[in-house]
Amino acid sequence: MENNPNEHSLPTPGRRAWPEPVFVAFTLIVSYLFCEFILFGGLGASVALFIAVFYAVALCYLARGGLRLSFGFVVTFSTVAFLCLCFLLYNNLELRFLNVLGLLIFIPLSLLYASGMNEYPFFSIGTIWDHMKTFLLFPFANIGKSAAVLAENGHGSKKVAGVLKILLGILIISPVALIIVLLLMRSDAAFDEIMTNSFRYITGRWLTYFFKILIAVVLTFPLFSLLYSLLHKQFDVRISKYGIGRRVRAVDTMFVNSALWVICMIYVLYISTQIGYFFSAFRNMLPDGYTSMAAYARRGFFELVAVVAINLCLIVFAMLFSKRSGDDMQHASKVTIFALSLLTVMLIITAISKMVMYIQNYGLTPLRVYTSWFMLALLVVFVLLIVRMFVPRFRFLRSSAVAVILLYLMLNFANTDALIPQYNIAKYRQDIRTNSSATLDVDMFDQLSDSMVPQAAALRNDAAYGKEVNKMLETRSARLKSQDWQNYTVAGALAERVIDGK
Repeated sequence: MENNPNEHSLPTPGRRAWPEPVFVAFTLIVSYLFCEFILFGGLGASVALFIAVFYAVALCYLARGGLRLSFGFVVTFSTVAFLCLCFLLYNNLELRFLNVLGLLIFIPLSLLYASGMNEYPFFSIGTIWDHMKTFLLFPFANIGKSAAVLAENGHGSKKVAGVLKILLGILIISPVALIIVLLLMRSDAAFDEIMTNSFRYITGRWLTYFFKILIAVVLTFPLFSLLYSLLHKQFDVRISKYGIGRRVRAVDTMFVNSALWVICMIYVLYISTQIGYFFSAFRNMLPDGYTSMAAYARRGFFELVAVVAINLCLIVFAMLFSKRSGDDMQHASKVTIFALSLLTVMLIITAISKMVMYIQNYGLTPLRVYTSWFMLALLVVFVLLIVRMFVPRFRFLRSSAVAVILLYLMLNFANTDALIPQYNIAKYRQDIRTNSSATLDVDMFDQLSDSMVPQAAALRNDAAYGKEVNKMLETRSARLKSQDWQNYTVAGALAERVIDGK
C-alpha cells in the first residue's frame, strides 16, 4: 500500500455513531434503488441519482476508518461525476455503453483510494491488479458479513438476517421450482388451469416488486462485502512483495533491440518507397492508381491503424519484459523505443490526415468521429511516450491515463450527435450551390440520439428532405413522450420542445 505524503485524510467520525447494521440496511436500500433506477429503469437521470445515493452511503461507511483524499481518489471520483453528468445531459447509445464500462472501472478504484488500500500508486501498471482485487475479490471476501453483522447485533437484527437468508434461498431455488411447475402444468390439465389462473392473479406490479426485492437482497451481500473489506482491511491480497515486476523483466535487451530495429528498418523502407501514396492526403489529392476518394481513404487508413496497433504491442512488450539497469531502462532500449515511437507518430498523423480528407468529401458519421478520436488518443499516448524516453522521471502511465480520460470526457461533452448533422447539413447546403445533384444521408440522422433533433429540425421546410425529416421527428416525439422519468435527459427534453415548436 502506497503512503503518499501529499495525501490528506478526512476527520474520522465516532465509530459508534453509525452502527454497522444501519449500513447493512442502507446497502439493501441502495441495492433496491439499483434495481428500480437502473436494472428495471433507464440510463438517464436515474444514473446520476443512483450514483449520488451510492456514494453517500459508501463514503459515510468508509469514513469510519478515515477517508484518504489522494490524487487517485480526486481523479477517479471526478471522472465518475462527469460520466454521471453525461448520462443526465445526453443519450448517445454508444457512449452510454462505454460510460457504463467507465463507471465499472472508476467506482471501485475511487473507493479503493478513499480507503487507502491501494497497493500501487494511481495509474501505474499495478493499478490493473488494484482494480481486479477491488472489483472481483473484495465483493466475495466477506460475502456473509452482512448477515453476520445483523446476527451479532440484537434479537431484531437476527430476525432480519433470517429473513435475508430465507429470501436468498427462495431466489436460488426459484429457477428449479419454475421448471418443475412448468413440467407439472404440461402433465395435468387441472393443475395447468390452477397455475395459469394463479400466474394471472399475481402478475403485474406485485410480481415485479417481488423480483426487485429478491435481486436487491442478493446484491446486498457482495456490495456490503466490498465496503466491509475496504473498511476493515481484512482481505488485503498483496503481490508487490513477490517482486513480480523484477521477475518478468527477464528478456535480454540485445534481443529486444535487434528485433525492434528490424521493424524500424521495414517502416523506413516502406515509407520511403510509398511517400506519394501515404502523404497524398496532406494535399487532398489522390495518388496514381486511385479513382475513388473513398477507396483511397479507407484502405490507407485501416492499414495504418493495424500498423499502429502492432507497434503499440511491441513497445509495451519491450517496456515490460526487457531487462533494466536498476529501475530504469537501458539507454539502447530508450533509443530503440524512441525511433519506433517516432515512426508510429508519423503513421498516425498520416492516418488522421486521410480521415480528415474523407470527412471533408463525404461528411461525418459516428464511426468516423469515434475512429478519429481513437487515433488522436493514440497520438497523444505516443507523444507522451517519446517524452518519457527523454525525461526518465516522467510518469508516462499516469500522464497517459489522465490524458485519455480528459479526451474521452471531451468526446462525451462535445455532443457529437449534434455536431454530425450540423456539419453534414452545412456541407449539403454548400454543395447544393455548385452541384444540384448533391445528396444528404437523412436516414443516418434517425440512428443518432435525441441531440440531433434541433439540427435536423432545420430541414423541416427543405424541398428535398422536409417530408422525410418531419416523419422522422414525429416518430421521435412519440418515443420521447412514452419514456419514464428514469430515461430523462436534457437532450431529450430539448428535442421534445423543438419538435413541439415551443
